Amino acid sequence: MIKFQITKLDISYVEQVKSIFDLQFGTGYFNFEQLKTVIYDKDSLCMIALKEGEVIGVSITLLGSAEKIADNILKKKNWFIKKFDKKKCIALRTDTAVKPGYEGKGVGSRLLKEGVQLLEKSCDAVISIIWKEGNSLVMNRLMEKNQFELVLTISKYWDEDSIEKAYICPKCQTVLCKCSALFYVKKIKNQ
Repeated sequence: MIKFQITKLDISYVEQVKSIFDLQFGTGYFNFEQLKTVIYDKDSLCMIALKEGEVIGVSITLLGSAEKIADNILKKKNWFIKKFDKKKCIALRTDTAVKPGYEGKGVGSRLLKEGVQLLEKSCDAVISIIWKEGNSLVMNRLMEKNQFELVLTISKYWDEDSIEKAYICPKCQTVLCKCSALFYVKKIKNQ
């Protein structure tokens, strides 16, 4: 195991975080303005894993009501609102990425665990959107190990988003992403 700390993202690490997202999700998936917004938005939580001043992992979570969070869901918004409308606060873990070379060393696991621990105090449910095609076997085990349940698979989840934002999917190697998303849920309150 390697030694690293988990902390909230601040502006000095935005460039490193963008670089990790570019590698994992495609160049242009996140831009600097989006990352700055996540830092200063009271309804966002961005955790980073730091090893000697180097960002080796990142996880972004959005907080709010089902209707507010549905604005960030790319497909099946009505399903999402109906499923979570009775929850006061939903935490949507939208993006988690680990820097190449640090996979399998507990970085993603700690980002998930420490993030969920913070969210348990104020949220009714935590939802994680997982990329099915990439490291999904690792992420599936991580979700299940942390009491998340797979509730939905959405085919071609990022297709329209990838065209609109013109990012190249690292798996598809084109602007048209054909990858699927897995929705995992961990109920915290009002189960």
